[in-house]
Amino acid sequence: MTTTGGTASEPGRADAVRAFPAGTTVAAADPRARRIGTLFRLADRLAAEGILEGPLGDPAVQRRLQKCAYIAQRMGAGLGYRFGFLESGAFSTGLAVDVYRRGAARGGAEPFGGDVRRTAAFLRLVRGRSDAWLRIATFAMRGEDVPAERAEFVEHVAWHDPGLDRGLIGRVFDDVRDMAAPGGAGHRTPQMR
Repeated sequence: MTTTGGTASEPGRADAVRAFPAGTTVAAADPRARRIGTLFRLADRLAAEGILEGPLGDPAVQRRLQKCAYIAQRMGAGLGYRFGFLESGAFSTGLAVDVYRRGAARGGAEPFGGDVRRTAAFLRLVRGRSDAWLRIATFAMRGEDVPAERAEFVEHVAWHDPGLDRGLIGRVFDDVRDMAAPGGAGHRTPQMR
């Protein structure tokens, strides 16, 4: 399997999200190395789509990757991370460690297993979204202890973070529920209610 990667001639991209040097051939590897490889396939795609911008050493880029990875996993991507929740939304310690272990990445799979429709739905959902939108979306997709009704969700999130715009909270709720609805672009998954 040949993977793509950044080069030193790509300013700002060589260490941005690329896990493999250009043209690297990788074989089957241990499960953690494959998991890291899958994570960086997702990160590479997010960078190519302009959803992740900047080096992964930047904490803001790492937070954005955390949120996108959580959303992707809830939509059926086979990333294999365990997420908890902080005030800033979904967070995986394992993912944070894997970002720093990107040199150990080997192989990996396409995050959505090559499902073009599910990949496209995920990209439509996260493309052009603010960090606040992604943060709220992780709460909307959480499924546990999250109100199922829009007004209750808005109050719940606003109570925990009064600085968030209630209109934005409601729009995120609508966007996530529209995507997850039967016939919606996201094809309701078992992980989402």
